[in-house]
Amino acid sequence: MESVTLREPSDITLGLNDSFIIKRVFLSFFQAFFAQHSKYTWTPTNATKILVLDKYSMDTAPLESKPAIIISRGYMRFMGSSIGQKLRQSLYSDNVTYTDILVGSVTLNCLAKNGLVCEELAFTVRNAIIGFKKQLMQNGIHTINSVVVGEESSVKADSDIVLQVVPVQVEFTKQTFIQGIEDFYATSATLTFSGTNYGNYSGLYYNTSSPYQAFENNEYTVFESGIIFVSGFAPPLGSAINLRYIDAITLTEQSETPSGTINGTNRTFYTSQEIYGYSPLLGAITLSGITIIAE
Repeated sequence: MESVTLREPSDITLGLNDSFIIKRVFLSFFQAFFAQHSKYTWTPTNATKILVLDKYSMDTAPLESKPAIIISRGYMRFMGSSIGQKLRQSLYSDNVTYTDILVGSVTLNCLAKNGLVCEELAFTVRNAIIGFKKQLMQNGIHTINSVVVGEESSVKADSDIVLQVVPVQVEFTKQTFIQGIEDFYATSATLTFSGTNYGNYSGLYYNTSSPYQAFENNEYTVFESGIIFVSGFAPPLGSAINLRYIDAITLTEQSETPSGTINGTNRTFYTSQEIYGYSPLLGAITLSGITIIAE
C-alpha cells in the first residue's frame, strides 16, 4: 500500500466544529486505509469485513460477528499561541475570526471477540498512523505527537456479547479557527410549495418562490433513519422536502428528498442512510480516554 486518499473536507456545511472535523479526518483515513487492506477489507456495505465507525454511529448488534474500530474524541485544549489570536474582523459587523493551535487526542478502540485479533488491529492502526503521517498532515493535522497502544481488556457489549478491546490513543495538534457567532445544526430541512402565489403551511402562507426553512426541534424531530414533523406541521399536499444531513457511516453530507407520502397528514419521512448522531450508542459500554469501562 503506497498511499491513502482521504475524502475532501469541503463537502460539509452542517455541524462543523473541531470535534467533528478531527473525527472525520481519522474516520476517513482509516476507512480509506482498510478499503485497501487484504484481510480486514472495509466497504460501506453489510459485506464489510471490519466496522470503522464514530462512536455516535454505532449499536452493538454487528460487533458479535465483525471486528471494529470505534473512534472517540479525547481531551482538547487551546495553546494560546499568539497575542490576541485575532485573524480577521468583518468590516460590516462585530464578527471576529480567531486562530489558535489546538492540542487534542482521539482514541481508536479496536474491538473483537478474540484478543489476538484486537492486538493485530491495534498495531495495524499504530503502523498506519506512523507510516501515512504525511496524508494526515495534508488533511488538517499539524503534528502527530504520540501514538500509545493501551492494555487489552474485556468488556460486555450487552448481556450476551463479551468483547476484547485494545485502545490506541493518538495525540495531535492542528490549527483551528473560531468565530464569535456560529450556527450549529445537525440537519437542515427546506420545504417548497407549489401554486400560483402562496403555499399554506400550518395556517400560515409563504411565497412559493422562496423555500421555507424548517428547524430541528421546532418543526421536526430527528431519529436515526428519518425525521418526524411535529403536530400541525405535516407537509401539505403539493409541497416538496429537501433534507441535508450527515451520513452516520462516512460522516459525509447527504442532500435528498426523504421517502414518505406528502398529503397534509403524514408526518414521518425516511432517509436512505442513517443520520449521524442519532443511532443507538454502544449499549453498556462507556468510552472514556484510552480505556473502555463496562458499566
